[in-house]
Parts: sequence; structure tokens; C-alpha cells
Amino acid sequence: MPTIYFDHNATTAVDEKVLEAMMLFFRQKYGNASSLHSYGIEARRAINQAREQVAHAVGAQPSQVIFTSGGSEANNLFIRGAADYLKPSSIVISAIEHPCIRIPAQELARRSNNSWTLNQLTVNTEGQVNLEGASNAISDKTGLVSVMLATPGCLDAY
Repeated sequence: MPTIYFDHNATTAVDEKVLEAMMLFFRQKYGNASSLHSYGIEARRAINQAREQVAHAVGAQPSQVIFTSGGSEANNLFIRGAADYLKPSSIVISAIEHPCIRIPAQELARRSNNSWTLNQLTVNTEGQVNLEGASNAISDKTGLVSVMLATPGCLDAY
């Protein structure tokens, strides 16, 4: 019986085109991009080129593109960065948010001496947010909202 992998949201196989593009850096040009030796300089040059390509693809400036190690780091970076940028208000999350959202949101509310408040939206047995609760929790005083999304169609390929 073939194995079916259901955790592609967390990690998945690298696309063949990506693997091909990266092989040079995995095998020969594997320098630390923060180092000043030739390996590091080449790695930094490649990262900067990738940053420019991504920025061009999404209509952003290269300085607006930040590479992270994955979704958890990206979510943490976003919540903490947005909270530093925004005027303190409320953060609204669903009760089933991933820990990479829930924990920094809880920490933000705990450490901010009540300048940030945390509202957790209830969900039903199918993981759907209570819309009436969301409507009551979200107002013009809400700074951040995070609600996990998983669609039934994501399993259609299996």
C-alpha cells in the first residue's frame, strides 16, 4: 500500500527546478552568506539575486523581502514586527491557531501591561470560527487578526 503524506503544510518535497538551482550551493558554493571570504560573498550575491527575483515577482522592493527558515519563524516575525509598528490595540486569533501564532500573541498580551489585549475566537467541531463572535471581537480598535485556514479541497489530490 502506498504511503500518503498529509503534512505538506508543514514541509514538502522540494520542486525539481528548485533542487536543480540549489545543487551548486549545496555541493560547491555552500558558504555562509554573512562571511567575508569568497564562499560567503558568492552566497550573499546569490541571496541578493533571489531577493530581487522574488521582489520583482510580487511587485515589491528587494528590501521588503525577508527570507525565513519556514512558516513558524515567518509568523513570529510578522506578529512581533507588526506589534512594534502598530499602535497597541487588540489581537484576535482563533482558538485553534498554530502555536507559532498563539504563543507570540499570548506573550504580546502578557508583556504589554494590557496595552495589547488578546481575544480568542471559538470554533465549532469542524474548526470553523464562530462568525457572531468574530463580528463582536473585531472592531476599529483591532490591530491584528489571525485565523487558520484549511480547505476540504486540499485533500482532493489524494
